[in-house]
Amino acid sequence: MPKLYIKEFSKVLNGVGVEPAYNQPPIEIGSASNASDALQLDTVLVRIWTDVDCHFVVDCPTDDKDPIATIKDAPLTAGSEAAFAIWEGGLKIAVIAKDGRLS
Repeated sequence: MPKLYIKEFSKVLNGVGVEPAYNQPPIEIGSASNASDALQLDTVLVRIWTDVDCHFVVDCPTDDKDPIATIKDAPLTAGSEAAFAIWEGGLKIAVIAKDGRLS
């Protein structure tokens, strides 16, 4: 099963995440949205990468419901990565396969 990998950094130096970092369990990517565990409260930078084309969204869980990724959310190409700062811990990352299906 294809996966989205998440690495969380609590410290940044010159725009680069400082090790040691926290590696979340990989999220399985499929035709339905799947969400990560909540990001650590001290996380300030997140790096994600994938082995299949997908779409992702970063959001707060609301009313104990996970965020839902759709094919209109940010794309991530197989073999690529994205890094971004976050404004608060406790967020979750949701992911779905490109076009809502696996190729």
